[in-house]
Amino acid sequence: MILVALAATAFETNVVNPDAVRSMISARVSSEISAQWVPTALKIAQIEFRMSATCMSTRDSTAFFRSAIPTVSASRPPPRAPAPAVFRPASCIWPPASEWLHEGLTQAGLPAICIETRQANAAMKTMPNKTDRNDARALAQIMRTGWFRQVHVKSRQCRLWRSLLVARRTILNEMRAIENVVRAILREAGIKLGTPSRTAFADRVREMTDGDASVTPLVSPLLAILAVMLRELGRLTKQVLAIVRQEKICRRLMSAPGVGPITALAYRATIDRPERFRHSRDVGAHLGLTPARYQSGETDIQGKISRCGDELARTALYRRRIACSCAARNGQACEHGA
Repeated sequence: MILVALAATAFETNVVNPDAVRSMISARVSSEISAQWVPTALKIAQIEFRMSATCMSTRDSTAFFRSAIPTVSASRPPPRAPAPAVFRPASCIWPPASEWLHEGLTQAGLPAICIETRQANAAMKTMPNKTDRNDARALAQIMRTGWFRQVHVKSRQCRLWRSLLVARRTILNEMRAIENVVRAILREAGIKLGTPSRTAFADRVREMTDGDASVTPLVSPLLAILAVMLRELGRLTKQVLAIVRQEKICRRLMSAPGVGPITALAYRATIDRPERFRHSRDVGAHLGLTPARYQSGETDIQGKISRCGDELARTALYRRRIACSCAARNGQACEHGA
């Protein structure tokens, strides 16, 4: 069985060109070996760019062949799937760009596997020199030994939902940073702004700096930027609300106390397919909400949460729990949150 691992060198690809792989093998390998090895397996790993470094090894881990093959440009359509009797690849992809590479390979009729990066990185740290050729060789060895963990690749729709939430959160974080800069500028002038709402922030600043010729030129550009960001934040929020209205699972999640549209969509985009979890308690570990354990000899520490998995959904659930705890402490009912 020949294992082929590819590592990339320039960013312009959607999928690997199976025709290029077949022509590479037929041109560089003798017909006897080609007939013996080609119908087995192709392992694709860390494909990102224009040219892909390849490494083929046999079962006894002997380096068999190394070369570079072109990949398919994003402007060209994906290749048709080859006949199963001629070419049956089993592909391994390593991020970044693993999701859309996986999608392109699947659409081309090639079975694809996405491996867990931390486990692969731990195995590849043993190499003193990091090059694309060495990466391809190491990934081929990982696939040969089977020392890898296959991970779930989310659907395109869930990836787009998460991208929407990340874009919205990015605007919120930048707005908060600009607001803090404005507060620092006003503090230099002895002005304490207080805690106005986000929509009333600019008007409050203009009211308190009216007539101050030294401060107004500094904060006016920042307030103009905040106005644009506030408008675009509203547009992204409307998109989130429109998606939640049409998604039955999100509406069902919002029936729980403290769960709003942001938390529901973040959870929905992270879980994607609930049937991939054998037990419901596995979801907490998947989101990094279970305690991490360190045990060695007489030392056995079980403390803070592991913080593995999706940080966006974990943060949303944590804030929902804090909101419900604060409401219960004040003797109020936990209403729907963000």
